[in-house]
Amino acid sequence: MKVLVVEDNPEKLSEIKDVLNGIGFDIKIKDCNSIISFSAEINKETFDLVVVDLVLPIFGETVLDKPQDVTSRMVEIIRDYDSKNYKTPVIAITQFSDSAESNFSNLNRHDINVITYEQGSEDWKKSFIRKIVSCIPKVTYDFIIVCALEKEAESYIEAGYTKPKTSI
Repeated sequence: MKVLVVEDNPEKLSEIKDVLNGIGFDIKIKDCNSIISFSAEINKETFDLVVVDLVLPIFGETVLDKPQDVTSRMVEIIRDYDSKNYKTPVIAITQFSDSAESNFSNLNRHDINVITYEQGSEDWKKSFIRKIVSCIPKVTYDFIIVCALEKEAESYIEAGYTKPKTSI
């Protein structure tokens, strides 16, 4: 599962990553800290889940680049019909409840879930975990090889027709 996390607060980013890594599923996390870097990443590859903050710096490179409400711009970027992630589930995790409330209808119209973050609280994590689990892609196979003998299975492995985690 590939997840993009857009967060400028290092402590909050660390907590989000801890929750993602604690799920017990193979999750590859990519992170960025500004609306500009978000725009670049979201157009490079397809993700299974995007986790965003609603208040971010524009460039994220200078102290003068103060965080601001970027909800409208973020929605515009990710829900653009030409975006590789147009249908990707999005979770907005914000500690600024005013920002979440003022943008609720816009986020709701674009199928973006909002979770209110409180440092030191465990409440937001439960909602976050439920949403993550619902976004885990279903495992699909192009074909399955069933071998009656262990020796047959070992031949497929030796020939390189299986993934490294294949068990006999």
